[in-house]
Amino acid sequence: MGKITKSTIMNQKIKELQQTFADDAIKIADLQQTMDDQKVMIRELENTNHARLNRIQELERAVSDLEYENQDFKNAQTRFQDDIQTKDQEIYNLQSTNRELQHQVDTANYNSLYHE
Repeated sequence: MGKITKSTIMNQKIKELQQTFADDAIKIADLQQTMDDQKVMIRELENTNHARLNRIQELERAVSDLEYENQDFKNAQTRFQDDIQTKDQEIYNLQSTNRELQHQVDTANYNSLYHE
């Protein structure tokens, strides 16, 4: 075997460094691809989150509309109950008037039968 010279050692070190650089370049390319993939995933997640936010806002508006409609319903129900109470009072008053009139008719009939 021949003598190992500084030149041989330097050439070997250069080859090792070149291989290390090549390996590092592959790792960098892989990392770059991973970063690109992650950027795509981030954009997809942002789009999904944006869509979800829009849906949440739609649901919040729907809830607000339902609360408004519910208040309208409660107000209408209160007016309806007030109307029922008013009609009940009117019925009671008419029944009282009817009883009074019936009593007057009965009295007049009695008087006409027994006092003529």
